[in-house]
Amino acid sequence: PSDFQENGFNTAAGNTPIYYTMTRAIAWPITTVFDLDSPVTAARLVGGLWLAVGLILTYAVGRRLKADRGPRFAALVVLAATQSVLYPAATVSPDAMIVPVGAAAVWSVLWWQEKPGSRWWALVLMSILAVLIKMTNLMVIGGLGIYLLINALPAVRARAVSLRHTRVSARTYLTAAILAGV
Repeated sequence: PSDFQENGFNTAAGNTPIYYTMTRAIAWPITTVFDLDSPVTAARLVGGLWLAVGLILTYAVGRRLKADRGPRFAALVVLAATQSVLYPAATVSPDAMIVPVGAAAVWSVLWWQEKPGSRWWALVLMSILAVLIKMTNLMVIGGLGIYLLINALPAVRARAVSLRHTRVSARTYLTAAILAGV
């Protein structure tokens, strides 16, 4: 066992099969079309696809936040070149989905803020999916919960805060934070 990572202990066994199932569903046609000898090679190529999806979603988050194109593009280049992002994208691991899960979670909160009464389901769905993909994505959901709570503070003081012509009460923010957390 000492010859292997983690002394031979399988740290991936605690993850649900969602990532692996989705990756295999995409990798299988790649293996067939490109006549690859190894399904692992195709799965690694899918890791690049997960990274691309994550970058596109991160770009969409930047657009939603009205960030300028130049800094938005530069941030994406730096993100894509970061070793802690690039390495997992090149391996077969749920860590390959860290960027798309994080970006989708942030996007879902920003989308919810536009119509909080009718889009609460997006927060709940993204929170559940993020944690089902990998339990450590709780950090992402926790960060979004803190974001929601911080946004609730001015609403507590003023009884409502205006967001893009929508009045969102502190109660709505607190409910969203609780729903995402639960």
